Amino acid sequence: MSVESNGPAAAGDGATAEPHILELRIHGVRDTPPWDILGVGREDVIKVAGDNLGSFWILKKAANVDAPPPQFGSEVPKSIRREAYSWGSMARYAPTPGANLLGKSAAVIRRVGWLMMLPFALCNAAYWMRPLARARQTTGGGRNPVADRGWLDGSDGGIVRVFGLFLTLFLAASATAASVDLVGNQCIRTGQVCSTLPGLFDGLASMDQPKRNVILTLLPLAMLLVIYALSVLGRVRFSANVAAHPGGASLPAGTTASAESAKPDHPLLKTPGFWHSPMMPRATELLHLAGAGALITAMLAWDSLYSPVPGCRNLSTFFTAQCGAGFSEAVVGQAPPAGARSAIAGRPDSFTVLLVALALLAAVTCRILVSVTGNADVAAPRKRAGNAGRAGGRDELWWAATLLGAVAALGLANAAMLWLGPDGMAAESVSSPQHREFLGVFWTPGLLILVMVGMSISGLGWRRGAGTAASLVLFGGAAACFIGGAVIMKTTANRTEPAILFAVTVLLLAGLALHLFRKRKGRNHQHEGWHGTGPGLIMIIAVGVAVALSSVLVVGTANFLNGRLSLTGGTASGVTWRIVDGGSAADTAAAPAVTEVPVYDQYGLALLFTVVVVGLVLMVAMFRQLRGPLVVLSTPDPTTMPAQGTEAGKYPQGRPAPSSPPLGNVARLVLEGRRTAGLLHRVEHSLGWLGGTFLVGLLGSLAWSLFQPSISEGGTATGALWTQQMSSVVLGLVAVALVGGIVVSAASSSVRPAGVLWDLMCFLPNAAHPLGPPCYAERVIPELGARIEEWLDPEGGASSQRKVVISAHSLGGVLAVACLFARQAEHKDLSNIGLMTYGCQLRAYFGRFFPELFGPAALGTPGSEGASLWAADPWQKQVDHDFSSTPGTAADNHPQSLANLLTTPPDGVPRWINLWRRTDFIGFPVKSYGRNEIDRGADELDVSSYMLTLATHSGYPSSRAYPSAMVELLMRMDEPGS
Repeated sequence: MSVESNGPAAAGDGATAEPHILELRIHGVRDTPPWDILGVGREDVIKVAGDNLGSFWILKKAANVDAPPPQFGSEVPKSIRREAYSWGSMARYAPTPGANLLGKSAAVIRRVGWLMMLPFALCNAAYWMRPLARARQTTGGGRNPVADRGWLDGSDGGIVRVFGLFLTLFLAASATAASVDLVGNQCIRTGQVCSTLPGLFDGLASMDQPKRNVILTLLPLAMLLVIYALSVLGRVRFSANVAAHPGGASLPAGTTASAESAKPDHPLLKTPGFWHSPMMPRATELLHLAGAGALITAMLAWDSLYSPVPGCRNLSTFFTAQCGAGFSEAVVGQAPPAGARSAIAGRPDSFTVLLVALALLAAVTCRILVSVTGNADVAAPRKRAGNAGRAGGRDELWWAATLLGAVAALGLANAAMLWLGPDGMAAESVSSPQHREFLGVFWTPGLLILVMVGMSISGLGWRRGAGTAASLVLFGGAAACFIGGAVIMKTTANRTEPAILFAVTVLLLAGLALHLFRKRKGRNHQHEGWHGTGPGLIMIIAVGVAVALSSVLVVGTANFLNGRLSLTGGTASGVTWRIVDGGSAADTAAAPAVTEVPVYDQYGLALLFTVVVVGLVLMVAMFRQLRGPLVVLSTPDPTTMPAQGTEAGKYPQGRPAPSSPPLGNVARLVLEGRRTAGLLHRVEHSLGWLGGTFLVGLLGSLAWSLFQPSISEGGTATGALWTQQMSSVVLGLVAVALVGGIVVSAASSSVRPAGVLWDLMCFLPNAAHPLGPPCYAERVIPELGARIEEWLDPEGGASSQRKVVISAHSLGGVLAVACLFARQAEHKDLSNIGLMTYGCQLRAYFGRFFPELFGPAALGTPGSEGASLWAADPWQKQVDHDFSSTPGTAADNHPQSLANLLTTPPDGVPRWINLWRRTDFIGFPVKSYGRNEIDRGADELDVSSYMLTLATHSGYPSSRAYPSAMVELLMRMDEPGS
């Protein structure tokens, strides 16, 4: 059979045999339309199943005679039914509120919410990068990459989920800083509001400050509820219509995962119920909301407790006797000066609220740790099965509801106390003509960042065998010594003790680096992303992105209130006031510019540092390649490039040789395309540098904010600092860019902003952050499995003649692999299924970043080393290794791997073919750069186009390699006449 010989059957064709092979094409990122997947015009396809999020499409029966000729390879043999599965809208879906002004405004708010969810998605990726099970030592002293007890021994999941909680807390603190501090305390005073504020805020000018604080805390709570609603709406839209499948034949029942189902030597994706079982208790959502409420309540109580007491505002005076960190004589050891009162004596009710709120926040944190320990990933303990499992779920929900109820009660009580408080407190809080900042947010963001950075740094050593407790102790000791030295320097003239503390800080950090990065016996991380530091690196990037977005929010709000793009360091140029009721214009000159908490203001320099360093490194690497000669790279098949300068095989000199002049136009086009694709293959290095600069920037901005605060006692600015000016300009420009992108996106599209990011990050189940974006694969995998089962077992009657070829592009290949493992987990036969992948990243990226899910033990292929940043061929080390190693078969030493499951004895050749080309910027071989039974070369020139065009990441089905690979794959499936 030749797959080129037959086109779509026209209406009026004679009777033909029913097709018995289903070619199911799955697209990758970019949400490729189904007609492009099938290689025809839009009018030549019809939807046969699905909705506007996920759907199956086929060619129309009647050929369109007026349409242009079909693409090369789009002709369909009579024995094949070709379908396209479209899933991209699931990862990008956002409800469309309407086309009017109110609808567009809602669309902008929705996109801001999706943008704020980006750190949550990164947190979830870090969760799946960590070691998912305790490794078992083999007799040879090596390390078994597959768990001996399945998911039960998965480590550090609790820390990642607590890290997710702190991301939520930081977002709540940042929104509170923007609303309560900048708007309510600095830009509204009795009878006056900043002229930049809309008239909606004029009514707040008649209230005293505690009441304004209570009202404006509703804004951060509303932001969290919007993000929560976006997450829930996306999640419920992915639920399949069970009623539409009454017999259950076309819809998997969805078994619940258990500890027993995670078998020792099975890939984790082969765990039954992986895509059906919730990865975290639904009660965790309530715990996050409770934690955010507890933090906001604590911030309000902190402000009410310390703001009336002089000398309790900044670091240099906070530890004096009248403040005493809240404990006066009992802790500090000295009585307040004559005539002064301690903070606790002045506001015992606020002190009580503060302690209770912190206790509730600690309880929320501990509850998340306890629930994770009892429900590790999918393979939960045996006690969760049956009635005991339902009882456990009710206990978790009861705990979460109780804590949320307690936080709500405490918050309402604190709000009532502030609203109905004595007039003296209200008068005292607004007595300063220059007004004041909201003290509750002064230290909170910095402390949250410090804790998250500590957890992220510990994550650098999880895959490398470094103990988490030791990492946290070393980092915590270093942070305590540095902060202690900074406090002593600011409160005394002593310089000896700070020097000693700073020296101890350096020693502790050196010990931490040695602990994290020293090579441990029996561990080799060359086939893992970033040499095994992936979980911590992604967590650091998540913190960096979260702080960047929050800094843009806070500093952007300050710039808006000041009526200009950039803030000049908080100098004396006052804001313009609008008199509302009873205000005096004479106060205007005394009002300083609106200033924000130092940690936000200083982070602009960290962003600038990140952009400069990462950009400089990448530019140097790029110019090294561009200024050098065109080189001949090892290609999968020398016949795929019809020109001179091709070579297949190991590099004779250990590196690519320069091409031989003169080069023709075709050869130059292909060689330049290969070089361009090679530049983009260095994405792992780009993310590594991004994470490293984020870490330096975060620690640097925290340290700098200790020594250069933006405000001092009384609310006056400390002076114009060039760092503040530059930082504010950077953040202002970033804010303008983000706002512009969001507005344009809201006006022209109904999908999420930066859709490709959601394609990549939302593939794995949401197991780390309950408010993160939902996982589209939880619908895609069962839906694909149901369609395959429906074809192979039509109406309950199994057909031995029917077969399926899954043809998957790019990220679709990852979905296909997960679908096959899910089918095998349900003990369904794979002998009549073949797999065709092209332009995929299974070995080079997914196998390195998620070793337990897509690594060598799961795929049955050798591991891949990372790309080089400086070499002409970023993969030249791997090329040399592939050509020097014994080929073997893909299923060797991996009895439960995908390659083995797709192999039928006795020939030992898997029903899997992968196409790749050197000009593909994200497409790689899945086994080896050398000749092997899986990988095949694809054309580097687009033969379907009229003009000469370079083939890159798309267009594989229209290449000449696709039909020949399909014939070979069908032969492996024992298809007669192939």
